[in-house]
This record gives sequence, structure tokens and C-alpha cells, in this order.
Amino acid sequence: MIHTPRPPEPVKVKANRAEWTNRWKKAGPKKDWATKSAKETLRDALRPMTHGKCAFCEALLDVTSHFEIEHFIRKTEKDLTFEWSNLFPACAKCNGEKRDLDHDGTLIKPDIDDPELFFWVHPEGALEPHPRLSGPDLDRARRTIAAYGLQRGALRGKRQEAWVRIGGWKRRGLDAAERDDFLKPEAEFKLVLRQMLTIDGHHELAQEDRARFERRTAA
Repeated sequence: MIHTPRPPEPVKVKANRAEWTNRWKKAGPKKDWATKSAKETLRDALRPMTHGKCAFCEALLDVTSHFEIEHFIRKTEKDLTFEWSNLFPACAKCNGEKRDLDHDGTLIKPDIDDPELFFWVHPEGALEPHPRLSGPDLDRARRTIAAYGLQRGALRGKRQEAWVRIGGWKRRGLDAAERDDFLKPEAEFKLVLRQMLTIDGHHELAQEDRARFERRTAA
């Protein structure tokens, strides 16, 4: 998970939000929360926000896992179901782990919080709270990892693979010919990349990666 600035609410989402919300409020218990058309509109609007990746585990959507719409505050809070600030692109794995958890807004919210301050990746791929954390922030990090299942085995393996690939690039002297492959916004596991670059003192390169991701997100 990395900081993911939220772009302005798309016109099509804003124009339909009230209608979608009213439909959901009137829906019976067996009705889906949104129509197929509404979901497609939301997916199209959300996908560029993370360059086609899950906002929580950073895996490629519809490649590693199916693209679903995550409601940060659960969709049983019907007034918030279609609020732009409450929606994230997520993979089915992360979304399925969290389900309708009532967390009272205490989880890490990547469009507001900077996850790089909350998490730490180990070379074997384990994701843990950042060692500098204590008190409420430590609890928030732990709860977020648990809520989205960010320690699941497949993710640990993929983060470890990213660590090995980035380590090889560093040993090759951060070869300029490979730079775009590692810094492209759609590359997975930016948290691993930025942490490794920062540890080795390559702060400018880590900042360039942030700027590329956030500049294109904002566009």
C-alpha cells in the first residue's frame, strides 16, 4: 500500500450518485448494491487512480485477482455507498478479507494517510507495522494488515520476488536502461521499491517514483 491521491470526482459519477443511492436505499435484502452499469462506471473511474492496481496490496487488477470496488466505510452505511471519497479499486482477495468490517474509520486510508510511514517490508516479503510506530498508529497498522489480509502467503511471495528483482537492479548500479521498468506507475509493490531505495540512500530516486505515480494519478 502506498499513498494514492484521489482525483476529483468524475462528472459521470457525480451526476448519477443521488440516483444510485436512492435505488440502493429502496432495494430489498436480495438486491445487489448497484446495477451492472453503475459498477462498470465506477470501475472505469477508479482504475486510473491506482494505475490499474489494488489500492491495498498493489497487485494488478484483473491479472492477479478480479477487480472489485472497496467501500472503506461499509456499504451498509447507505448514504456513503456511492460517495467518491469512500471508494477504492481493490482486488477480490483484499475486498473479500475485509468484507463488511465495522472499523469506525480507524484503518489506514491511502488517499489521506501515507502508508510508507505505517508499514515495513522484510526481505522475505512479510509486511509489518513500521518499527518506529507506537500507540494508536501501531494499532491502526496492525488492524489494517489484518483487515485486508496483507500477510497472506501469495502476497508475501510476490513481495519477496520484488525484493529480489530490485536487489538485482541495485547490484547492477541502478542501470538507467532499466529505470523506467521499475519506476513506471503501473509496476507492482512500490512500497518495496521505495523502502529499498530509501534504505540505500537513493532518496531522489524514491521521490521520483512517488512523483511519477502521483502526477499521473492527479491527471
